[in-house]
Amino acid sequence: MKAVAEMLGVTRKALNYYVNDRAGLVELVVLDRFEAQLDKVRLPVSGDWREVLRAYADAIRGGIIEVGELATHYPVSGLATPATLGIAERVLQSLVDAGFDVDEAGKALTLVNDAATDAGRQVLLLDERRVHPMVPATLDALQSAPAPDLQLLRQLTTARGDGDYLDDQFVFTMSVLIAGLVAVLDRRAPD
Repeated sequence: MKAVAEMLGVTRKALNYYVNDRAGLVELVVLDRFEAQLDKVRLPVSGDWREVLRAYADAIRGGIIEVGELATHYPVSGLATPATLGIAERVLQSLVDAGFDVDEAGKALTLVNDAATDAGRQVLLLDERRVHPMVPATLDALQSAPAPDLQLLRQLTTARGDGDYLDDQFVFTMSVLIAGLVAVLDRRAPD
């Protein structure tokens, strides 16, 4: 903590007033990096709720990636800051304006947040060769299966040899999620 205080140009006592230990310092760094990423977010002001959800999801995913390795150990629920709460409120309002009730809007927000957080963490799992850890493990397991078995899984795993598919996966996830939310609205529409 002494070195951190020196680097910040403050006394150790002043630093300890705000930060008690290493975990507290890590939390502040994570919050700062995540909030800095979200400060860049510009949700569509009068955009369609689907555009708002996509922009929000992109921001959450980007924030997790920006935080980096620390995001794999830090609970995202701890990332509730004034900036994140303001963005969440705007997303909720967009959903309510589209016809969801408040409870459904909250569930949709949670679903999008979870999907975006997971998508960001999946990117962080890639190694320096941009290979997801599940790919080599799956390929190893497939080698013990008889050659004619599990052909589709072999094809899929080989095609996913690098992590470039994760962006496409996230787009697909959001498309399916939004299609499901459209179905919720359509189910409610009068015949």
